[in-house]
Amino acid sequence: VEASNIPPPWTASFWVNRQDAPGTSAALLSSPVVSTDGYALKLEQYDGTREVGFTQYGVADYAFNYIASTGTWVHLVFVGTATNTSLYANGAFEGSVAVGIWLPRTYIGGGLSASGFPIDRLLGSVDEVSLFNRALSLSEINALYSAGKAGQYVGPALPTVTVTPATMTAVYGWTATFSANAAGVPPLSYHWLLNGSN
Repeated sequence: VEASNIPPPWTASFWVNRQDAPGTSAALLSSPVVSTDGYALKLEQYDGTREVGFTQYGVADYAFNYIASTGTWVHLVFVGTATNTSLYANGAFEGSVAVGIWLPRTYIGGGLSASGFPIDRLLGSVDEVSLFNRALSLSEINALYSAGKAGQYVGPALPTVTVTPATMTAVYGWTATFSANAAGVPPLSYHWLLNGSN
């Protein structure tokens, strides 16, 4: 991503399918490890408990009393304000820590140590990453969760024939009238073929 951190308030939403990380922690999002301006949202916190949490590098590691299941998709939402960072899992409030951090946006699924070595490598899958520069309400968080596999963006519907023309027999040279109906994103058009020809 390599974008700058977002100051509070903010919201970060993820669908995750966690596997146990090979190291002692796994980051969803992180920024560079520099003084106290570096942050990370963790799928697995540094202390090896596998609890979801967050880090302010050089200050502390914080954990929620929640572990994302392995081998199944889980919806996680972090909400940051100037004084708190909260966690929601599958639309339910899981806890809040009285620490406000900036939303990191440099790396997804890991990070780099101050000496440039890979750290906090995530094992699993991440989908539907959405970052907001405001704190979402509970109803907005539940709407993201309810979207589920359909995702937050639903593209235009493919055209579908809703009424097919009826079979008809007509005498050669007489007029035959067919009708049909279709649904989809306009404009729609019809093109009739007889034995594959116009």
